[in-house]
Amino acid sequence: MLSHNDVETADNSDLNALRAGGRDALAEIFQQMQPSLHRMLRLRLGRMSKREDESDVLQNTWLEAARRLDEYLADPRVSVTVWLRRITRQVFTRMWRTHMTTEMRSMDREQPLQKIAFDDSGDALATELSASMPSPASVIIQQEMKERLRELIADMPDGDREILALRHLESLSIRDTADELNIGLEAASKRYQRAILKLSRAFGSPDR
Repeated sequence: MLSHNDVETADNSDLNALRAGGRDALAEIFQQMQPSLHRMLRLRLGRMSKREDESDVLQNTWLEAARRLDEYLADPRVSVTVWLRRITRQVFTRMWRTHMTTEMRSMDREQPLQKIAFDDSGDALATELSASMPSPASVIIQQEMKERLRELIADMPDGDREILALRHLESLSIRDTADELNIGLEAASKRYQRAILKLSRAFGSPDR
């Protein structure tokens, strides 16, 4: 299994910027990441997105990240992207638990920021993947391809569906995807290739 030291991270420039610019650099990076963080929240919250305003979550994420910046820079075990995504999840979970306690509702009825729910991401993932395939001859065939992709994605194990969504909907690098899933880089690469291969074979495409 490859170690972190064997791979050059895609956001070394962000890490270097943080070291040189501190909170000012963090503010710029965080601003650039806001669209992807909003998307992460929407993909995972589903109907819970009505409870916690995304802007409130991200405002608290910024405050938490600024507070923990020195701690992160002292031992940056993951990329800046993954670090900020983790803080976002932690902040939302705290806010969600506070909300649930206030309303005296059972916490096991819903779970915060779990794996991407297929009902919330299936159409988007099928659309994204179909766009990367050779263009079909007609709109009807294109729609049929999308529906077939959606069926295949629905039948996939959660882990395969999750890694496709992280790579194609959230545009994470394979390194950041591995860190996000808390698995090794080699394992993440194999899981991703396995998922893509299943889809390719279903459409008679050559193995990749």
